[in-house]
Amino acid sequence: MDEAFTTAARTGDVAALWRLPAEDLSGDEGAALLRAALLAGDGATAEALVELGADPSRPWADGTDALTWAVDRGDGEMFRALLTPASAPGWERRVLPVARRWFTVDVETELRRRLGDDGTATVERSDVLDEFGQATSVRVRVTTADGRGAEACTGHRGIVTFLERLLGVPVPFDELVDRALFHARPGSSDWYESTATLSSRRDHHTLRRLAALAEDPSVDRRRFAADTLRMLSLQIYAEDGWPHVEEARELARRRCRAERDPRALGSLVAAFAEFSDGAGANTEILRHAGHPDPGVRCHVAASVTLRNEPRPHVQRAVTALADDPDGDVRRAALATLVHSDLDAPRLLDVLAAHLDDPYLHAAYEAVQGLALHRDARCREALDRIWNDPGTTDHMREMLWYASERLDERDERDE
Repeated sequence: MDEAFTTAARTGDVAALWRLPAEDLSGDEGAALLRAALLAGDGATAEALVELGADPSRPWADGTDALTWAVDRGDGEMFRALLTPASAPGWERRVLPVARRWFTVDVETELRRRLGDDGTATVERSDVLDEFGQATSVRVRVTTADGRGAEACTGHRGIVTFLERLLGVPVPFDELVDRALFHARPGSSDWYESTATLSSRRDHHTLRRLAALAEDPSVDRRRFAADTLRMLSLQIYAEDGWPHVEEARELARRRCRAERDPRALGSLVAAFAEFSDGAGANTEILRHAGHPDPGVRCHVAASVTLRNEPRPHVQRAVTALADDPDGDVRRAALATLVHSDLDAPRLLDVLAAHLDDPYLHAAYEAVQGLALHRDARCREALDRIWNDPGTTDHMREMLWYASERLDERDERDE
């Protein structure tokens, strides 16, 4: 294989890898390139190679393969980047025990054992972040005095839970809670996968267990129950005819009034809004509009709806949240205004006032809303945000559509 392609895999030069024929990538060469990308810690390049045809279940020269390597490493983000329907059948059951065996060992201790450490090795810890900046696990790296190193992440429980859900393996409620609370980090892969499995069940027994957990003295357990209710609420639609929706809504409403932890309360507000029917939930949601925690106010701003909402005090509350000191609260309130059916002139003036918002994402929402109404006042801000180094590829894609709408307006005016 051309060494240039190996270098491209190590350095993340995806454009160069596109020049490789698909038949080359599906064999040993593709597996070798995948190994080079993974050892370089480049999940994005590994994902691109899989999309181009590299088989993550194909063995490397040493007998292991990309999926087994990622599972043993405990990096849920890297593992998910490798998933493809083209993998050899049965890979799930093959790698499941690889992740399971980490349940009985401490990550740092196991890495020291693998290196034959005499107690002099140093340890570094860092968060593994997903594409949204959320910490999904902790990366632990052990380095010996002579420079040898080994690393692994703390996401093995999340990987096992994901694989068991894929295989249809039943896991007891308490076991899933214990996995999420082992590290007790909301948003981690361990936490997320347990909420995903429990929220997918939709049975009355699970709902009742969540109700009890939501009143537990442990704040971590209440947070987990709230997050699971929120995920469940996102999977329930009116047309589904889920028989327990009223009970779930009442549970969320009751806990919203009783919960004092901001992290749990924010999830409960969002769950209550999803379980409810439109503007009828606004009064209960706005009880928390003045909460001292910006995370709660952000959930309020995102959960309240102005569609079919004629009450002026609700409209004023959302407009006030658009002027909140916290940038994320302003962003959420502006997004709610954009998707409202408020009187257009008033809506546009509120949005226009935030074109120079110091928080990039809030200004972005203002531009999107004005462009939706083909209001040319957003043209300058659109160009500024497009060129801002903090603007993501997705944001630029949406700004392109916004620019197209403004161009259509200009053409009509000519």
